[in-house]
Amino acid sequence: MSTIFKIFIFYVEKKSMKKIVFLIRRDKEYYLNSKLSVLELKFKFFEGLKDKISAWNFFFGMRYTDFKKRLADIAFSTVIKNKMDALYSWSDWEVISDLKDDTWIVPIDEDDWVVPDLADVLRKEEDHKMYYWKNLKIDQEGNSFIEKIDIDRHKKFSKFNCIASCAYSLQLPQKTTLIHAHDLADEAMGKDAHQIDKTLSVNIKNISSLSYMVLHVKSIEDLLVHTREKHLVKMTENLESFSSEVDQYNDLLKELYDSCKI
Repeated sequence: MSTIFKIFIFYVEKKSMKKIVFLIRRDKEYYLNSKLSVLELKFKFFEGLKDKISAWNFFFGMRYTDFKKRLADIAFSTVIKNKMDALYSWSDWEVISDLKDDTWIVPIDEDDWVVPDLADVLRKEEDHKMYYWKNLKIDQEGNSFIEKIDIDRHKKFSKFNCIASCAYSLQLPQKTTLIHAHDLADEAMGKDAHQIDKTLSVNIKNISSLSYMVLHVKSIEDLLVHTREKHLVKMTENLESFSSEVDQYNDLLKELYDSCKI
């Protein structure tokens, strides 16, 4: 085979290979100023959140933002194991908007875990505008279950039956809202959306989750009840590949519970 032909083959393979970019919606830096973004607090859904965070800081010795930063550290250790082409935070949006249409973006929250070969799995799939996959959810009580949504393309998802924050990937260019808000990602569903029949991510819900704080924490008593129960993650077969992260997460929860001032 001639050198020129080899170069041509390499060029074609390189050109056809997907670029996989991870986007962390709220990275660790997001919490360094000990306050949430002004933009986010403007949303009506987050009304009253500042007061609840103040109640958290009164109730626990571990400040809310410190707990969230520690969560982000655990999650980031799973993200960096991936052979991605780039990793950005939401503040890098100007760079992301300039990426070419051979790029697929994987948006995740700062506390989401992903399998180490997620990027490789996406590269091996045939091209589709959108991918979504099965997600392992850990709830506030420490139970875990595989969350698989059967798509009915004739119905809109609701905010409580939507693709998990870490369980989809979109080809660029794409609407900003579909990347930022996973509960709106069903707008990208269509004949070119492809389901990968594998569990590739872990979504964690705990008392620090913004949605939980907004919907379920009405008073300090709500935090007190959860703390007394001292929920930890129960190890299951589905979580075996994340055993190190589960141990770190449980240690963090124990430290939080032990910091209770009441």
